[in-house]
Amino acid sequence: ELIQEQYDIAHKNQGKQWSELTDEERKNWYITVANNEVLYDDLTNRAMKRGVAIGVIDAFTGMTVGAVNKQINKKMATSKYSKFTKPARIGGTAVVETGMGMGSELAGQVAGEQDINAYEILVEGLQKQLLLIKLLNIL
Repeated sequence: ELIQEQYDIAHKNQGKQWSELTDEERKNWYITVANNEVLYDDLTNRAMKRGVAIGVIDAFTGMTVGAVNKQINKKMATSKYSKFTKPARIGGTAVVETGMGMGSELAGQVAGEQDINAYEILVEGLQKQLLLIKLLNIL
């Protein structure tokens, strides 16, 4: 995405967008970026910022899921609702993973100086749900 946005910005006045390029033109742009120190540094700096933002939030998400599940176990397992402990843990995990996943994608886009793409943010949230559903079917 970063390299696509970089192309669109560089060619804005020419009226040509990444989506209109042939495979050969895209390959040539990759070569241009790799051989141009300014473009390459811009791309790698933005990619690093994006990756750090996502990584920090995803690490925090892992800790948060653990804390949420611990509290659910603590409160529910000893209550009259103990039979709902496992579904509550699954629900708690789903809420945290979805919200934080969407948040990390948004933070990555902002840190990487990208245009905010709501579609990508929603896909990130849905992706977490699909993974959780797949894991539940395996268990």
